[in-house]
Amino acid sequence: MLALLKERLALEGEGGKAALHRRATDGGQFRSSDEEIRDLRLALRESRARLRRSALESTRRIAALSNEVSRLSVLCASYRQQIFSYESGAAIVELGCKLMQLSEKNEQLSSDAHRLWTLERTIEAAHAEYSRLSRERDSLAEELSLNKLEQLAIVCS
Repeated sequence: MLALLKERLALEGEGGKAALHRRATDGGQFRSSDEEIRDLRLALRESRARLRRSALESTRRIAALSNEVSRLSVLCASYRQQIFSYESGAAIVELGCKLMQLSEKNEQLSSDAHRLWTLERTIEAAHAEYSRLSRERDSLAEELSLNKLEQLAIVCS
């Protein structure tokens, strides 16, 4: 692409006039100093543009790498803190406290379950007693009504 631009500039003179320029590499005459200066300026512009693009790309890479280093540093610090808490035994103590709380809750649930079982047995016993008393009441009421009927039959006879 660079060669195409150089050929285009060589064919177009200043002001857009067509001029024939021979290169030293073509085996013709040497170029004039104006042509060489123009070519050098063009090469310098292209070199500056490449350097600018390269600098921008390098800056982007450096920024991305700096961000990655910062992220990894934060991650490393959090891991270091976690390792320190494991080494100090704080995590074990914390787990022990949670285990104690869960053990207390488990005992309370076990106690509540036993109490529930006792209440269910008490309700079943009360219901059985209620049924027995109902049957006894009904039989006594029937016996009483039979006695009254017998007494009425005796009085009527």
